[in-house]
Amino acid sequence: MKNEITVDGILYIPKTEAKPVIGEQYCMVRTYSAGVFCGWIDPAKTNNKRNTVRKAKRIHKWEKSASLSELAMSGTGNPGSCRVPEAVDIVYLEEIIEVIPMTDKAIITIKSIPLWTKI
Repeated sequence: MKNEITVDGILYIPKTEAKPVIGEQYCMVRTYSAGVFCGWIDPAKTNNKRNTVRKAKRIHKWEKSASLSELAMSGTGNPGSCRVPEAVDIVYLEEIIEVIPMTDKAIITIKSIPLWTKI
């Protein structure tokens, strides 16, 4: 399968999920005070640092990537040590600082992160 990836000897295969709306890309989105999210966004519609992200996952913690840029390009080398809670259907963000389109490789590793819960 084209979208398969092996990380630390573990084979990850993506599940079917929401499809993009025309113009949307799966991106990392950094905000001034709300943190980092990934999800479907139309970067061209970012207006006055505001936009909407669909199927948004908050990236609470990541490892094995030096920066958010590397995380968007290569993903994480250690999905088990990352913290990503369940996705929300939609989040309205303000004070967007950067929007980075993600590669297929990065998307696969982010989606392979086990659901993190406080409990």
